[in-house]
Amino acid sequence: MRHRRWLTLTLALALFTAGCGGGGDGSPSGGGGGGGGGGGDTGTVTYRVPAFGGAQVATAVVGYQPAKTSAADAEITLQATNRLARSLDQGGREADPELSSAGQELALSRGMPAEVRAVEDELRARVTPRLRSEGPRLDLVRARYSDIPEGETTTFYIATTGRTVTVQKMHDSAETTSTLVFAEVVDGLPVLSKEKALEIDEQFGTLNPYDPTGMGIGSRVRSIFGSEWSTGGGRDGETKIIFVLLSSEGIGGANLYGFFRPNDAFSKVQIPNSNEGEILYMNANHFNGDMFDGLATVAHEFQHMCNFNQKYLHEGAFNGTDEDDTINEGQSVLAEEKTGFGLIAPGGGNSFLFIAARGYLQAPHNYAFFTFDNYNADYGKGYLLMKYIHDRFGVDTVYRISTSRAVGRNNIANQTGIPFGTLFQDWALANLLDPVSGAPAKYTYAGLNLDANYNIRDLGNVNLPAAKPARTANPPTAKDTLTLKPWANLYSCYSGGNGSPLDLTLTLGTSADVSATNLVVESPAKGTFGSLQ
Repeated sequence: MRHRRWLTLTLALALFTAGCGGGGDGSPSGGGGGGGGGGGDTGTVTYRVPAFGGAQVATAVVGYQPAKTSAADAEITLQATNRLARSLDQGGREADPELSSAGQELALSRGMPAEVRAVEDELRARVTPRLRSEGPRLDLVRARYSDIPEGETTTFYIATTGRTVTVQKMHDSAETTSTLVFAEVVDGLPVLSKEKALEIDEQFGTLNPYDPTGMGIGSRVRSIFGSEWSTGGGRDGETKIIFVLLSSEGIGGANLYGFFRPNDAFSKVQIPNSNEGEILYMNANHFNGDMFDGLATVAHEFQHMCNFNQKYLHEGAFNGTDEDDTINEGQSVLAEEKTGFGLIAPGGGNSFLFIAARGYLQAPHNYAFFTFDNYNADYGKGYLLMKYIHDRFGVDTVYRISTSRAVGRNNIANQTGIPFGTLFQDWALANLLDPVSGAPAKYTYAGLNLDANYNIRDLGNVNLPAAKPARTANPPTAKDTLTLKPWANLYSCYSGGNGSPLDLTLTLGTSADVSATNLVVESPAKGTFGSLQ
């Protein structure tokens, strides 16, 4: 199975993994009280299903929403009783989810290749945040990349390897509309043909055959996420985006598909190894055949370039704030989908997008939303939230979120008009209820089907699940104390009732200062929406 991974380093670069099976807050950015019957205070929350039969399914949806995006983990105790039901303590307790088959599969998908981990560690050591506080030095720039003749060579510093590579200009500047393409020279030959270079330019600038209307990748991304630094041609004075196509060795490993390096926006006076330009670095190995993965990577990384301008550069002012990593990566994965490289596409859907979304949905309780550790699931959680916002509020709202100078939770709350904690819990419910018949529209995705099969490149016909529970209890009598990460969602599922009342008590630890809870009942049987408490 092929894994595509991006690493995100805000200051250095962004690089390129329902049913038992399956709240409001007081400020724009804060956590939420429980939706429905949840309540917003610490302590105990109780739910009752008066007659809980064998065909029904009840799922507790719990979100830990502290005031800060980073906080200590919280404990929650869930105790369920179904009168006259056999106690799970008599031998019926479900296996620990970390040891279940789903947990084992997730653990495998979370393993980062050694070469990717090494690159990440090296890049973090090279980050220079002090430069950001000094402000810009608007040195005189000139359109130097377009001055290089076709066939001539120059050099670029490659941040992922710490080495300088020799590249060749692949075309005359007059032959392209939107890009200037350079290719690494290996054993005397460029790693990309001129024909491919011109094809990349066409699909980025004027005609992307995967796009719903044929719009070029660059134009589509700009229309949804705003533009790169373009005033005066940006750092390099060019009106075209620079593409540097590298070998797998040159870019830092076969698992690295591409990256955008924010440090290139600074002058060499500030950062001596800056390449001084609006530049995307791509692995040439993924521009063979129909170039699907390579072009998807272009959309992903170009969003990062645009985001860096919208949030920090502000057309050369250098006076902004970086976007939260998870939100930024979620926008980049959404950019892949919006440019035609989604789960449904000619020749099969996007394997990276699928693996990322599945990785999160298999164990959402394992991932604090605002902690980004470069696992596939970290990309998945960001994508799914941005996809939910896109589907519920429309592409215009995504554009406002992307182009506003604000960042993070406050920005999303302001642009949607809904407190972030409430929206976050609505999203948690959508990840469970999307495949459930009769679920309210705001708890579903309009343009994504969960618990559905997709034809995915390299994977074949595979299922994208709805959110899977951390615990299941059948029969529904159990007591569990679980640890919940900040801004993570936990699902606990109960089934196999005997017709007596189901009573569920949730006791929140003292560290769980803000929480959101709901109880979803599928009735008369699994797969049909019954009620939401």
